[in-house]
Amino acid sequence: MATHRLVAGVFVRLSAYLVFLAVAMHFAGPAHSSPVAVEFEGGCATSSSPYLADDSRLESGRISYCDNGDAWTGRIQSTEVPAGTTAIPLLYAGYPSLEGIELTLQGPAGIHPITLPNSQESWTSAVLEVPPEFQPHPFKIVADDNAAGFGGWIGLGVARHTSTKTILLGALALALPLALAHLWCATTSTLVAGRVGMPGWRAACAILVLGGAGAVSFFAWWASPAAGFATSSVLLVAPAACYLAAKVRRRPVARWLDESTAFMPVTFAAAFVLWLGLYPFEWDGASWEVPATRWAGLPVDNWLPLVLAQMLESGSLITPMVGDWLSSDRPPLQAGLYLMFLPAKLAPIGVWYQALATWLQCLILVPMGHMLAAWFSSRRDSVLAIAAVVFSPIFLVNTLFVWPKLLAATFCLIYHIALFSGRNAQMSSRWLNLAAALAAGLAMLSHGGALFALLGTTVAALALQPKTAFRPLLSIAPLSLAVYAPWMLYQRYIDPPGDRLAKWHLAGQIDVDDRSLGETLADSYSELTPRTWLEGRLENVGHIATGTVDFFRALYELMKSFGDPMAHRAAWEQLYAGSFFHFSHSLWFFGPAVAALALIVLLARRRRVPPGFMAAFLATCCGLLVWIAAMFEPGSVSVHQGAYALPMLAMLIVMTLTWHAAPGLFRSLALCSILLALYVFAFDRAHSAVVLHGFYVAGVFTLGTLIFGGFLSSTIHTPRSHPRIN
Repeated sequence: MATHRLVAGVFVRLSAYLVFLAVAMHFAGPAHSSPVAVEFEGGCATSSSPYLADDSRLESGRISYCDNGDAWTGRIQSTEVPAGTTAIPLLYAGYPSLEGIELTLQGPAGIHPITLPNSQESWTSAVLEVPPEFQPHPFKIVADDNAAGFGGWIGLGVARHTSTKTILLGALALALPLALAHLWCATTSTLVAGRVGMPGWRAACAILVLGGAGAVSFFAWWASPAAGFATSSVLLVAPAACYLAAKVRRRPVARWLDESTAFMPVTFAAAFVLWLGLYPFEWDGASWEVPATRWAGLPVDNWLPLVLAQMLESGSLITPMVGDWLSSDRPPLQAGLYLMFLPAKLAPIGVWYQALATWLQCLILVPMGHMLAAWFSSRRDSVLAIAAVVFSPIFLVNTLFVWPKLLAATFCLIYHIALFSGRNAQMSSRWLNLAAALAAGLAMLSHGGALFALLGTTVAALALQPKTAFRPLLSIAPLSLAVYAPWMLYQRYIDPPGDRLAKWHLAGQIDVDDRSLGETLADSYSELTPRTWLEGRLENVGHIATGTVDFFRALYELMKSFGDPMAHRAAWEQLYAGSFFHFSHSLWFFGPAVAALALIVLLARRRRVPPGFMAAFLATCCGLLVWIAAMFEPGSVSVHQGAYALPMLAMLIVMTLTWHAAPGLFRSLALCSILLALYVFAFDRAHSAVVLHGFYVAGVFTLGTLIFGGFLSSTIHTPRSHPRIN
């Protein structure tokens, strides 16, 4: 039956979008007839800057970072662009938005200014729209650099021609690790099917086994590269070998397909993100900048797990690992998972890592889908809710920029489900406690910011189940510590001290120093009075609340600025920055303002809410209170500082409140969120040729449709009835 649902849910629904897809390919964005042949003159060679990263997409280019570095001034200009050109594809680098740098089109029609966001020390693709008055005549692209201060340089370049073969080979290289990870988890889920009743819990158990295998791989590689390679190879083939050895006689393929549907949305969502972020797949994985700068300039954090993994692979410890960061400063699980799949690597290192890490971040859809299926009595609306999660800024940005925060959030949510919904899993209490302990330990091995969500869930369990929660937690705590203990030993004895991030967030000590965490905490808090501490906590509360109204203001500015490219870009950046930094803003349409309205309606109409909802609500509130109290610097509770479990839980809570209060309002807001995400993150750029742009739009809508079909086909969704609110 699940196989039939998969076919009906994916491919039949896909056909319904074909007409819409054909129209969207024409109207979704500008599509240009052919690349324009130009060269750039002036300035100096791109190799003049030691900080500018190489880029495989660059055919040729010039930069204004010359003999005097940022202080050099002068002009870079193109050869004549032929008459009739409507758009110009190019690559640019540096700081074109800096005062003193002017980028213009110059020709018989006059001078037309061009506004581009700063790209910093990496190349970014752009398509310059040519104003109608410039199109009848030849003209030039001119960059005048009169900025002599920091960042006072710009680079302009010509991109290599992208062939269909490049697109197909690049897509295949990214698809291979997605398929391998999907097969591994689906097979593992099938193996536990006879012991765990609920499909959602079977998928969660497979994720826990995957995390445990990644941890074992990391420490095996730490022991020696030879032991690591052997261990990873065994772990990689173990599920398939066990499945074959089990001799499943009754519908073996059908059973595997049933379990596979739980991970279909994960794989389709990962493919969707990679399509948005890396198309047309010219990137060879040699550097971290392309995925990090797709929407805005982000630092090297997405590549640190790979650097750690490569260090273990080479058998040498480099201190510091990157800049002044030690290998012990960032938890190791994502590096271990990369090393586990390393023996099967069939693509360039960076490409393999990026695709695998994106898939790992997308695993959060499994526990979120499990929770939504329990909270929504409508299968279709629960699918719309989880689709709105996929099309949220937190998900899209942080599945391409693969610091392992959503991976940590995945284990945090599994820990929450184990404590509050485990009785529905048809598992013994002993196995549930083991699952909770493993989830908590793996969350901390993914990212230290998981601690706030774990503490929030633990406090909520003690508050709501004081008689039954205390004893299981006594057994969960030491087991979790046992999972985390090997990493503590690594931090203490292999590359000490490993406490930089803890001192940064909990004591406000950013620079590296020799004090212990305890000494740093004592020194930092000795300088505070109760009044200044309380003022700092109130400022943290204000920082979390910032964005409740600001999101709608930024959305209004975005809509109002159509027709004015400079104002529109500024509005886009305002919307993006608020979504990246501020908790409430990142929730978009499902923020506190909508939650308050929904709660009023819910209480007034005495509508029903699902079991487990109050536990999630209390866990989120407790986690936020712990976060507010623990973060030392006032106003430092930026949403990107944590592990994203709290905002993801908050998003589910507001969606559930809204659906139970007013289903029509929920559907409208979910669809608005999806459409806004497509505009902001998918159709924010165009490509240089009709075929190239057509492939891109076709991929966006095809993979988007497959995401919906994958959720509709998933065995996780089992709607249930709900009691009335108390």
